[in-house]
Amino acid sequence: MRAVITRFHGFYRERYGAGGFPILAIVYLAQLTGSPKARSDVSEVRWFRREALPWREIAFPSVRQALRAYLGAPPSRAIRRGG
Repeated sequence: MRAVITRFHGFYRERYGAGGFPILAIVYLAQLTGSPKARSDVSEVRWFRREALPWREIAFPSVRQALRAYLGAPPSRAIRRGG
């Protein structure tokens, strides 16, 4: 699989781990070619329809926030508190 970045989407901040280490996620939109495959950094790769996204299974608040911004979905209160 190959990913070609098409545009910058945004910066998303959050804290990670027990000590609250600050992280900055830099999110880009990309065009994919080929089939994505799980590698050493992920256990599985799956596609979801917009209305079937498993929001509670997305581990990082910054990723949920970026997805909501991209999809035009209203942010949840939990995301506003954490993000």
